[in-house]
Amino acid sequence: MKTICIVLAALIVAVSSSPALAWWEYAQWGQSEAQLGVASGGRTMPCSAGVPACAVRLPGYRPSHYVRGLTIAGLSADAGFDFDGGKGLARTVILFGGDGRNARWLQTALAKTYGPPLDVKKTWMPHVLWRDDSKATSIKLIDLSPSYTLIDYTPAR
Repeated sequence: MKTICIVLAALIVAVSSSPALAWWEYAQWGQSEAQLGVASGGRTMPCSAGVPACAVRLPGYRPSHYVRGLTIAGLSADAGFDFDGGKGLARTVILFGGDGRNARWLQTALAKTYGPPLDVKKTWMPHVLWRDDSKATSIKLIDLSPSYTLIDYTPAR
């Protein structure tokens, strides 16, 4: 299994003096809900109505678990986790509140970590895409200002 979201630790170190979220280092593609729960130190919770990380609507994204109260690159965030039946963890989406300043801050931080983006779209769902080949992970920053900003992690294909 490939380690997922360890990139967040590098992002945090690169742009913030905040301590790294050590439990991210244990989230892996294909991990079960129970395995992620143990790895997170019991922080994951089943999705329920009214949970912002569970209410995010993206094509193909159906989160079943979430974690609240993260600090990533100095910004408050929540995470949602999508599990693909018997295949385990298939997608992680980090939700940041706020306006376009958060999107610009995160884009700068991701560019410092991964270099120039592979793709930039300014369509109905503006996003910037990077890939972390060492983790076999695609990283998409989605700017839905003024509502929120997302970082969408998926296995690289």
